[in-house]
Amino acid sequence: MNKLLLTYLLLVVSVFAQNGIIKSYYPNGKVHTQESYVDDVKDGAFYTYYENGNLAEEKNFSSGVLNGWIRTFYESGLLREEVYVENGIRNGVDKLYYGNGALAQVRSYKNGKLIKIIKLDYDSTYVAPADAFVGSNQKIINKKSDEIICNVFECPVPIGGMASIERKIVYPKHAKLYGLEGDVLLIAKIDSSGKVVSTKVLKKLGLGCDEAAEKAVKETRFFPGKDKNGKTVEALATLKVNFSLGRKKHLVSAKKTTRDFSEFVSNEIYDNKKISPVSGEKSSGIKKEKGILNKVTEVKKTARQEKAEEISSQENEVVQTFVKSKKKKLNVRKSSIPAQPRITCLSSACATPVGGVAALQKQFKIPKRVIEKGIKGVVVIQVSIDKYGYVKDTKIIKGLPYGANDAAEVAVLYTAFKPAIENGERVGALLEITLPVKY
Repeated sequence: MNKLLLTYLLLVVSVFAQNGIIKSYYPNGKVHTQESYVDDVKDGAFYTYYENGNLAEEKNFSSGVLNGWIRTFYESGLLREEVYVENGIRNGVDKLYYGNGALAQVRSYKNGKLIKIIKLDYDSTYVAPADAFVGSNQKIINKKSDEIICNVFECPVPIGGMASIERKIVYPKHAKLYGLEGDVLLIAKIDSSGKVVSTKVLKKLGLGCDEAAEKAVKETRFFPGKDKNGKTVEALATLKVNFSLGRKKHLVSAKKTTRDFSEFVSNEIYDNKKISPVSGEKSSGIKKEKGILNKVTEVKKTARQEKAEEISSQENEVVQTFVKSKKKKLNVRKSSIPAQPRITCLSSACATPVGGVAALQKQFKIPKRVIEKGIKGVVVIQVSIDKYGYVKDTKIIKGLPYGANDAAEVAVLYTAFKPAIENGERVGALLEITLPVKY
């Protein structure tokens, strides 16, 4: 009898186990929560919404464990708090915002332990830019509007979202070589179990991207589509698969010029051996470092170039350096305080500030006490950027007193970054940022 009862209970649990996207609603019919389950285990994105449709909270689970960014929002759509979690443990930088969108507090964690807190005074004059309302209903609608179109009541959804498809993309060699970017539009037949049965390209991109998109979609598991009664059904879903290298490749002619070539140079197009110093100017400092597979590119500026950069707002001044996995000191030439921030990439791929170093400089507000005390020099910060372009962690390598370090960290946290791209995929990056303290 007991065995029979146990068997019955197991059957009931298996029948009613949560699987797929589960939604709850407000009395007015608007979505309150949206949760993702795989075999009764939390897996994927979880969302909570305000009654006005704006996002209240978003978080991600991997096999039942919190992973990645947890974000809460004010009802206006502005960020309230950002917390970074690895396997359920706080690790890295957390940020708390005032109701007007200004940064209020920064907390640094290491393996769940609070290391440091930076508090900022409330600025009543701060006005949040339009793109800061990331939790607003309109932004959410615009983001999702052209992702998936289908022929059933509830569309099939990739487990992990469209990002799970993009992660599977292997960027074709020739498309990458010629800097081809864009979208592949395709239709996928997805059966009632969430398996992709077939695909057909509707809008081509070429150079192998169409085939790469189809392969990525076929390798992705979906939550199946549903009819009006909530029954899983076969569906035809139209998907837009994006191909992006994350940065444009620039053709550089080797001729006399006073321009400082500190932009990234693609290894697929250029061989560093072919870029030679211009006669009559100082060497560009391109060297080899023994034992390192990738070449080291350093740009040494002339005084004339530094003066020109103070006037120019071009995105430059990023020095990409590939280093060994083991710690090794790089020989750095002692020089005067640089005119602008300098960024050195300590990983095989580099993240860059949106708007260039000028945007980073704009966010750096030198404290009054530093100026009063006549403190000058540089603050050097090691910064970890995740694959989405968010600052995950910061560490002061070389600092200055009277609040200069905190001001430098806040400047980095306020700056938006373009994520690093490696083999056609977004990856994390480790940077060393030097901020000049001069006035």
